[in-house]
Amino acid sequence: MVRARSFCRFLSLHPAWLRPGAGVLGLVFLASLVLVPRPLRAQESVEEAPVEAVEEAPVEVEELSVEELYAEGYRLFAGGDFEGARAKFEAVLDRQPDHRFARNYLAECLTILQPASPSPEESPPEAASPGAEPTDAEGGEPHPAPDGAGDTESPGSDGSKQQLSKVQKQLKNPRSDRRGAVGLGLFGPAIGVSVWGQWLPHWTFGLLGGTGGVVPTVSSSNSGLGAFFVEAHLLPIPWRLTPVLGIGSTMLLGGLVWQADAMGGVVAAAERFRLLVYGLVGVRFDARNGLMVSAGVGLLPSGDPEVPLVPLPSLRAGLRF
Repeated sequence: MVRARSFCRFLSLHPAWLRPGAGVLGLVFLASLVLVPRPLRAQESVEEAPVEAVEEAPVEVEELSVEELYAEGYRLFAGGDFEGARAKFEAVLDRQPDHRFARNYLAECLTILQPASPSPEESPPEAASPGAEPTDAEGGEPHPAPDGAGDTESPGSDGSKQQLSKVQKQLKNPRSDRRGAVGLGLFGPAIGVSVWGQWLPHWTFGLLGGTGGVVPTVSSSNSGLGAFFVEAHLLPIPWRLTPVLGIGSTMLLGGLVWQADAMGGVVAAAERFRLLVYGLVGVRFDARNGLMVSAGVGLLPSGDPEVPLVPLPSLRAGLRF
């Protein structure tokens, strides 16, 4: 309609001699408006086809084996993350309750993580700094580091590393912590029952002394035997179970000292006195709770070429402190 009005206005503004031709042009113009369709406008927006939601299948996480869980727990323990290590060792024991190394490390983690309970009279202590001196802890026998665990750099603090080093040393070699021991003995240099004490200046070397003897069974001055003995021990292996090598000397007193002449090893003698020297070979076991047990054989030189050494067995049990 706007274009038609403009064309009519164009005709009214021109002279009459142009109007016949303009009329023809007007008819052609009107026909073009009617016959020629107007172009369709493009749609400004296109409806998006609905997209169906596709549920993703759950990703299956590969379950770690017992040894992989143990190795991960060892790595966390070595890095000072005792809380994370505890969770790994508990997972190992859930699947394999008889895994003794995981059980021992779990006990060690619980010991380290156990908070100290202050007395009611004392105020709670302030939080220790990362480099504070670690507290003592005991645990079970450790397992050698799993493959690749030793290559991991420990992210723990210096205090945690010192504590870990001390704990591992105590786990493998209890004698490095408790140097003294007392106990009872049977046979050996005291011939009968004995009481002994030991001190270890170093975990490889110990000094032992004791007394004992045979209680008289009859009221006679010739019955009964008393003994005082000292020994030096070499403990060469820093494990709980170690061989024992040593030498010793025992002094026998009483009416039965003459029986020592048949055993051998006598270096000094009197009427009611004998002094014997002997070598010692045996084995010793130190438990985690402080109990120790040893068995050995004293070797007395007899002077007889056919039987150069006379065995003198002994059994001892005691507590370390």
